[in-house]
Amino acid sequence: MRRCASLDIAEEAIPTRDAFTATFDVLESSAVQWAELMRCRECGQFWKVDADLDRLASHAFKLPSAVGWLDFNERPTRAALLVRLLGGTSSERCMQAGCRAAALAARAFCIRHLDTGYKL
Repeated sequence: MRRCASLDIAEEAIPTRDAFTATFDVLESSAVQWAELMRCRECGQFWKVDADLDRLASHAFKLPSAVGWLDFNERPTRAALLVRLLGGTSSERCMQAGCRAAALAARAFCIRHLDTGYKL
């Protein structure tokens, strides 16, 4: 049994999105943001979960409440999650011209300039 309290504010929904959200109820959906508002049946925690058509791993973000869930800006939290998932940062600087941010571990670019497929 998963306990939301033990999960970080942002999580990769693994092993699959369906498995991660098995104890969640869908409350609302947004086709514009490709996201769903969900609530855990076990503890009542609200989550904003990426709506992924192929049902592979996506990202989930804890919300303090359901109010204003579409206004929740997950970009900084998603960036931090991706940095964590990619092994953190290194002591090297990003190779993007003019950028002074730390590059990701074993990569030449920072999270902002690495092509992750996400709008950060």
